[in-house]
Amino acid sequence: MTLTNMPILSVVVALLVSAASLPLVAQERPSFRRFGFEPEPGARISVAVPDALTTVDIECWIAVLELEPEAAATLRAAVDDFYDSRTPEILKVIEPVDRAATELARRAGFQIMQLPDAPEAYLELVRLRDRAVSRFNAIEEELFAHVGSAVSSDAPEAVADVIRQLRKRSRYRSAPPKLPMASVDLCAIEMKLNKDSQPAIIDRDAWRAARLSYNSELATLLERRIRLDLDMAVEDLKHFRDSNYDPDAQVEYRTRRNRRQIAVERSIIAANRRWADAFAEMMSPDDAERWRNAVREATHPSLYPNPVDLRPLTRAVEALGASDSEGESQAVRQTLVREIAQLASMEPTAESEVVAVAISESSGMVVRGLRERLEKSIVLLQWERCESAARAVEACKAIPQAKDLPELTALISAIQRHCGNDGGNGGANPPQSAAISDR
Repeated sequence: MTLTNMPILSVVVALLVSAASLPLVAQERPSFRRFGFEPEPGARISVAVPDALTTVDIECWIAVLELEPEAAATLRAAVDDFYDSRTPEILKVIEPVDRAATELARRAGFQIMQLPDAPEAYLELVRLRDRAVSRFNAIEEELFAHVGSAVSSDAPEAVADVIRQLRKRSRYRSAPPKLPMASVDLCAIEMKLNKDSQPAIIDRDAWRAARLSYNSELATLLERRIRLDLDMAVEDLKHFRDSNYDPDAQVEYRTRRNRRQIAVERSIIAANRRWADAFAEMMSPDDAERWRNAVREATHPSLYPNPVDLRPLTRAVEALGASDSEGESQAVRQTLVREIAQLASMEPTAESEVVAVAISESSGMVVRGLRERLEKSIVLLQWERCESAARAVEACKAIPQAKDLPELTALISAIQRHCGNDGGNGGANPPQSAAISDR
């Protein structure tokens, strides 16, 4: 067994100059930079050292705090001022961990589990890391207080608490979870929506309070996941050595170990789902739909968006009802609503299968046939969507004025692009096989 089989123990090549998303605020955007510690590129043993604060983080703070341009400039200046004086101290705290991780990678190569002292060496690295992280977090607490005082003389503690929770969420971006859907960040989704059009919030104070609670809960779960990953890595090394380096003896142990890690990540997924519903209740109906669509797309990109979505056409048909004395548009709208409900009843099954495959593959022990069943379910869902869209187009023929609806034209075009000859013909049999991957 090599290091590449062990996610938390993997030797990573740090590609430290990456394409970062631009800050999502309607102000002049500073060029991307990192503050404090930035390790040299090279192979090292992954040990969850906090990522450097970046300008992306800072612009996120500004957006969440809803700062005016002058206050935003004050915040940026406070961060610059803090790091001008504290960067040497941060380097002194973090660099020993980076050197130790690099040295262990050099000594182990890609066979750390074959080192006679692997458990002790890695445990010592983790302990060094824990001491450094404790000191690093204390330094950042001073940053939060410094920024809070600079931005708000009336409520510096409240400002500090907001950015503290946001920073806890961004410290370990380079240590992704096993389950892709556990990496979803509702705050990032909100900022993306704000870039297009800011959602109409019914109660802004309740929204702010809920967002703070969400960040606090997710930060706690994230820290629990990182701690568990580190502890499990040490246990892995001990168990492998005690089993006389027999990879087969690891299977049952790894299955039990994986359940504990997956349980934390499923808690993150559940929290995101619960908070996404709570946030939607605070929005106008149209923005709540935008929000739910964005959350679904971020959580299950293999299933969403539906390229032949019937909801825009349904709203357009409903708008025709005011001038429809014969009631044809109402009957068509009811047909469209039934089609939407039928598809909505199928989607949770596909979502559950996506999660099941992710859990199976995260353990490195794939259940035979699980992915194949998922691929078939995805193809079947796509086929049902196309058939539903074709029936919707046929139903709209009962309304003479519907032929001029741009939403109907857009749906027909989408059917032609996404359904081809496999769906949208209103009567074909469902597909029996699939070749679409959920990667």
